[in-house]
Amino acid sequence: MAETTSAQQIAAAFRKTPVMQISEIERAVAPPRSRRSLFRDLSALRYLSSYTHTGRYFTLGSIPTFDVDGLWRHEGIGFSRDGTLKATVQRLVETSEAGRTQRELQLRLGARTHNPLLDLVEHKKLGREPLADKYIYLAVKRAR
Repeated sequence: MAETTSAQQIAAAFRKTPVMQISEIERAVAPPRSRRSLFRDLSALRYLSSYTHTGRYFTLGSIPTFDVDGLWRHEGIGFSRDGTLKATVQRLVETSEAGRTQRELQLRLGARTHNPLLDLVEHKKLGREPLADKYIYLAVKRAR
């Protein structure tokens, strides 16, 4: 019988539990491996980390069924086809017809978006215009 690789063990664990923390992944692999080696195995399996919960949760790229906004939630844990919260916020603003408010993004993503928005504006990746008592965030590359 052929020996199972650690990547195969990890993939089998994700078939049983679609979202795990690194400690759960460590327990699924025998003999034990270093975290660096586990992340090499995860990379080979094309993993995603959560954009919520400070990226503490992982899944394989083949598991999520993303919605039209490229988002997938599992038991309150958010994943995005873009990977990070910042990249997701940027894409959602850039693909919107009329920009997005911080509140709209926060409600859609289920995560605080103030800091990613501020960082994207400071680095001139998004624009920001005042609108009544709030700001509307806009794509900087698209002329309208």
